[in-house]
Amino acid sequence: DIITWSIGGMSQVSGDPDRPPIRDSFPQSYPNGGSAAATGTMFALYYRGISGEGQHVDVSITEQVIRTLANVRQFWDVCRIKLNRAGQFRTGLST
Repeated sequence: DIITWSIGGMSQVSGDPDRPPIRDSFPQSYPNGGSAAATGTMFALYYRGISGEGQHVDVSITEQVIRTLANVRQFWDVCRIKLNRAGQFRTGLST
């Protein structure tokens, strides 16, 4: 989990700025990948019911972690703010 978390870029924005990156207290990569796989499976089963053809569902856990960084890209695109590790404070998020 920590490898896909880091490869996906989450370690860049997690933790205090003056300390090394931290991992989240609960594994995030696998549940994100699992929910994407479950969604893909539901669509494949729906399509099978319509067409009678089988489908191949392929999900990348790393891509799902990258999708959780959507607000990081949006902050750059809209505000030209590069989000880095900010400890317990994060611009634009409610608590």
